[in-house]
Amino acid sequence: MNSHIHFNKNLPLFKIINLAQNNNYEAIEFIIKKFKYIIHFYAKKYYLPHSSYEDLLQEGYIGLYKAIKDYDHNKNDSFKTFAFLCVKRNMISSIKRENRKKHKIFNESTSLNKSLFKDSKVNLFDIIENNKSNNPEYHFIKDEEINNLLKYLNNELSDLEYNCLILYLKDYSYKEIAKKTKVHLKAVTNAMYRVRKKTKRYKEYNCINSF
Repeated sequence: MNSHIHFNKNLPLFKIINLAQNNNYEAIEFIIKKFKYIIHFYAKKYYLPHSSYEDLLQEGYIGLYKAIKDYDHNKNDSFKTFAFLCVKRNMISSIKRENRKKHKIFNESTSLNKSLFKDSKVNLFDIIENNKSNNPEYHFIKDEEINNLLKYLNNELSDLEYNCLILYLKDYSYKEIAKKTKVHLKAVTNAMYRVRKKTKRYKEYNCINSF
C-alpha cells in the first residue's frame, strides 16, 4: 500500500515513517535531518576524553535508524520520544563496549605486571597495590582500584599519552607506537615520561589518603 504513496514533506510524520520503513530514501533522509539534533545532543553529553566523537555520532545515527525501523505508531508514544530512547540506548551500549575493552587491557595480568619503563621496575600493580595482598577482599579491591586508576588516567593523560600507554601495555615497542600514532619516536618517549610522572602522582595521592 505504501508503495503507491509518494514522499511529501507535508505528509503526517507517521506516514513518512511508514515510507522510510519501506526503504523510501527521501523519507529516511528527511527523518534523519529532522531528528539529527538528538544525536548531537547525546554525543555532547556522553563524549569522553580519548574516545572518538565521530564514532559516537555514528552510533547515534545507527540508533536513529533503528528507531525508524522499529517504530510502531500504534504501540509507541511520539516518534521523537522513541528516537531519544533509541539513540541514547545505542550510544550507552557503545560506550560500555569500549569501557569493557579498556578494562580488559588493565585487568590482564601480563599488562599489569609489565614494567612501565625500561629503566624502572615500577608497574601498574605497584601503583594500585597498597599492601592488600594478604587481605581476603584483595581481589575485589584490586578490581576497584584498577577502575579508579583507569578513570584517573582517562582524565589526566592527553590523547597521545593515553594511546601510548595503551599500546605499550599491549607490548608495542616505542618505535611501533610512533609508527601507529604517526608521531616521532622522541614524542613517544616524552609522552611516556609524562605518563610516568602522572602515575607517580596517583600513587602518592593514594598513599596520602590511605592513612
